Amino acid sequence: MNQAELVMTELSFIAEEVRKGDRDRFLCTLFAPPEHREALFAIYAFNLEIAKTRDVVSEPMLGLMRLAWWREAVDELFSGGPVRRHAVLEALAPLAEEGQLSRDELIRMIDAREVDLSGEPPLDMAALEFYAESSAGALLLEALHLLGSTHPKAPAIARHLGIAWALTGILRSARIHFMQGKVFFPQELMKCHNLTLDHFGSERFLEDSARAVQTIAAEARGHLQQARTIRKELPLAERRTALHVLLFGTLTETYLRRIEKAQYNVFTSDLESGRMGLQLRLLKAAFLP
Repeated sequence: MNQAELVMTELSFIAEEVRKGDRDRFLCTLFAPPEHREALFAIYAFNLEIAKTRDVVSEPMLGLMRLAWWREAVDELFSGGPVRRHAVLEALAPLAEEGQLSRDELIRMIDAREVDLSGEPPLDMAALEFYAESSAGALLLEALHLLGSTHPKAPAIARHLGIAWALTGILRSARIHFMQGKVFFPQELMKCHNLTLDHFGSERFLEDSARAVQTIAAEARGHLQQARTIRKELPLAERRTALHVLLFGTLTETYLRRIEKAQYNVFTSDLESGRMGLQLRLLKAAFLP
């Protein structure tokens, strides 16, 4: 296996959706056991559907209605009744029926997306971390369920990795978000560093924002370190079972290093280059669980 993407030659519809919309999770899934890949693609396709809500509606009320539709659809998945005609729901249905999914975690992921529709940045870092845990953290917990992980400490790793991944993702997407008038930096942090959308793009903004970015990056690295500390307590067999989830630590580390190398300037630096190097890091990590 020279490149992870050569593992699969034909993709299902939902796998293709994840490949197009969530490249990093797609790559990590290729390192999961073949028998688990479609299930992982299903949960990641579900995440894509709810995560894009803010971008596909013209006003918040329509977004709330869309999330309510998904909330009802999830309840139906676990009620044993008919499943709505949607490719993602049809892929999730057998997983729910077999007890491989947690309804509560799926609902938590949907609820988290209501924050996206509010138009208000999180109040403080604690609120941002709660959002990260409820979205990316819950998603990695579902991935653990699908992989059959049973070690009692594995969920804590998923939680910390999920928060670290989401915080890093917010930094990677900051330039696009600010250009669109969306702010995910905590209000408390924005106020502390005198950041406003009015100053976006100015030299002053770049200088002030670097300190805010550094604060969020430090929080992400802290959670990444906590995940690594707990990981050392897992037996080798469990680390192999949870490998797919652990690989998100490799990706998070890679992106954090790029942010640090750019001196925390996430608004003009290219943080997304070097895809081949990313695949090689995943490949190396996969053989050293």
